[in-house]
Amino acid sequence: MVKGNGKHAELYQLFLTGEMFLTYWGIIMRSTPLFSGFIYILLGCLFTFIAIQNTQREETWGFFTYFLILIATFDFATGLRMVGQHFKMKK
Repeated sequence: MVKGNGKHAELYQLFLTGEMFLTYWGIIMRSTPLFSGFIYILLGCLFTFIAIQNTQREETWGFFTYFLILIATFDFATGLRMVGQHFKMKK
C-alpha cells in the first residue's frame, strides 16, 4: 500500500501497475470498447507480421514464432470480443 494521500501516491500506484503512461495521456479514461478492440486487432496484426518475418529469417518455426502467434491469437480474440461488446452496448 502506498503511504500518504494525494497526487503523488496516486501516480506512484499507477506507475506500479504500469498504467501511468496511458492514464497520463487520458487513454484509459476515455477509451471505448470499439477503440480498445481496434488497438488489440492492430497488435494482433503486428505480432503476426513479426512472426512471419521471423519465420522467413530463420526458415523454420521456432519457439519464438509459436509464442508470437499465440499472443496474436489472444489479441485477435480480445479485439473481436471488445468490438462485439461495443455493438452490444449500442443496442
